Amino acid sequence: MARNIEAGFGRKRSQEAIQQRKHAMLKAAIKEFAKKGYADADLDHIAGEAKVGKGTIYRYYFSKEGLFHAVADDAFCRFRDFVFSALQGAEKASALEQIKETGRAVLTFFDENRVLVEIFLHERSQFRGMIHSKYLRLYSDHIHVFEDLVESCMRQGVIRRMDPRKLLDIVGDMLVGLVYMWGVRREKEPLVQKWSLVEETIFKGILMTR
Repeated sequence: MARNIEAGFGRKRSQEAIQQRKHAMLKAAIKEFAKKGYADADLDHIAGEAKVGKGTIYRYYFSKEGLFHAVADDAFCRFRDFVFSALQGAEKASALEQIKETGRAVLTFFDENRVLVEIFLHERSQFRGMIHSKYLRLYSDHIHVFEDLVESCMRQGVIRRMDPRKLLDIVGDMLVGLVYMWGVRREKEPLVQKWSLVEETIFKGILMTR
């Protein structure tokens, strides 16, 4: 029995070491890909930063492309978890406030993880065809949550009747464009500071009421 316990601890330590190694490689890869782009990124430099052998990168990720996709997938999962955590924290608020909190969380995430904007930009330019189906799948897996919130607002008379999916597509495209251009222009202003204008534009419009 003692041997079984020792073996269990050994496996746990081994798994922890693997996860720490992967974390170090992803952290180093994010910096390298964000700074140099996919084509010019150097696996030797990534291995050196992560304090692992170059062969270790190939063992876990098989290729430079595999490592890049792992970085992009990890970044997207972190983004998704951040947004849904913010939404969960606002679950007692009204449906409209939950929608607003989601938009604010999107911009806050990239404020706190600016380097990931570069990762998504490089992913889009380098692997446009490959990422299309991936993001469509992730989008379809989660969009119903926000459609329910929009429907709730419509039932309450807060938002006028329209196609929830089309409305969310437009708002999503607006936020994506805002994040990308903020990254491309390398603006110093915190991204979340733009939220008040975005919120006013979406929910109040730009025309004077008569």
